[in-house]
Amino acid sequence: MRLKRKGAIELSMTTIVVIIIAIVLLSLGLVFVRGMFAKIGELSDQAFLQAEKEIEDKMRGDQKVYIGGTTFDVGVGKSQTVSAGIQNLEGTPLSFKLQATSPTTNRAGLTVNVNDWFLFTPAKTVPAGEKSPMPFVISVPKTAKAGDIVIVNIEAYAGNALYGSESIIINVG
Repeated sequence: MRLKRKGAIELSMTTIVVIIIAIVLLSLGLVFVRGMFAKIGELSDQAFLQAEKEIEDKMRGDQKVYIGGTTFDVGVGKSQTVSAGIQNLEGTPLSFKLQATSPTTNRAGLTVNVNDWFLFTPAKTVPAGEKSPMPFVISVPKTAKAGDIVIVNIEAYAGNALYGSESIIINVG
């Protein structure tokens, strides 16, 4: 009878140790995830600040859409943040969104699905006569081939109407 009790005590000690280890691992995991989100938020804030400064310095008074460059060299599986902005030249506040289209074909003759290549900021309302940063990320998928050249139209929509566009070239490295 005494041996059975030792087994019961030993089982409960093992259970307690497992629970403690699980709590410690969960805590460490939560700290890690929180740290990662803080870094992502910081990078996002930096991208917006850089885009805002750049559009204030370089965007012409009559320009609807601004993109900080025309040619971008991005490696296979790599990403690059691009400064971009919208200027509302209309008399009322408008909600703007960006999207990409491309008639480009790759070396195999297949049309490039650029929706997999871009991460755009959500739609943003811009007051009349003001400029607003809308940076985006070019993320070349691992399925792309080095040496491909992709021409993309970055289009700005006010609601469902095309407001303006700019073309960029992505050299896949």
